[in-house]
Amino acid sequence: MDVYTVATSLISSLGVSLAGAWWLSKALVSHRLQKALESYKSELQLQHDREKLEIEGQIQERVECLLGDRAAEREYMLEAKKRLYYLIGPLKFQLLIACSDAARRIESHGLVAEYKLSLDGYYGISTIYRILRPLAVSELIEQQIAYADFSVDDSSISLLRFKHSATRTLNDDNVIGCHPNVNWNQQTEHLFFDTISEAAHALITVDNNGSKRVIEYYEFKKHFISDHNNNGLNVLAKIIEKFTIKSKPLFWLRLVAFGYNCREYVGTEGVNLDFDYKRYDIRALLERSGDPYIINNLNNYETLVKNSRLQKL
Repeated sequence: MDVYTVATSLISSLGVSLAGAWWLSKALVSHRLQKALESYKSELQLQHDREKLEIEGQIQERVECLLGDRAAEREYMLEAKKRLYYLIGPLKFQLLIACSDAARRIESHGLVAEYKLSLDGYYGISTIYRILRPLAVSELIEQQIAYADFSVDDSSISLLRFKHSATRTLNDDNVIGCHPNVNWNQQTEHLFFDTISEAAHALITVDNNGSKRVIEYYEFKKHFISDHNNNGLNVLAKIIEKFTIKSKPLFWLRLVAFGYNCREYVGTEGVNLDFDYKRYDIRALLERSGDPYIINNLNNYETLVKNSRLQKL
């Protein structure tokens, strides 16, 4: 029996003084307040426990979700990198070799010996092949990067920028400047963008297994000598046929810039692979043109050649 019941019974059955009634009432109120407080505290504790469990569950769910997302992202990045390296790893090495050969040929032609570029002999056809090979390899790389997420590998962007920059040296005004003798209507000392792409594709073949690759020189020579309908290759061949540095100074300027892009690519990407690298003597190569305007503006053209490298996409 609780205090309230006892007190009520005593007051009603025995009667008490006012002081006793006050004491009993106070005890009764205090007891009821204590019970209410304990009940309220109990309810608060239960509510706290429920909210704590709910918050802990939400935190655990978010942590598990975040860890799952990160694990999935790591897995994706790993698989994407593996796919990317498998697709373009060998091509990157081929590009280094192609760039090294192209730069060496142009530098040698300007500073060592200016051989005749007749297309009925080795040197002319070989020079065309060396110019086009870096572009052909770059074309295959670009095609593969389009399918593999290049965002997982920053070096892939430099590959695309090399292709873009090297192509621009042969077709637009980034190295020509304000030369008064430029002729944009005829492909005599420059090539249109699509002409370059078409010519580069002359070096690309599809194997029996469906894989694309760049053909070797002996295959290209056989293809070049036989009948072919590649207009881009024909245009480049007409420029190279009987080419001399002084007779086509603007195309020589383009070749110097193209070779510079190739040489610098080797200097950056091949540095850990023991590729031979030395800086292009741009000034000496440009002086070989004998062109009055180029020589009178030598500092400017040297700067234009240097700035032609790694143009933004």
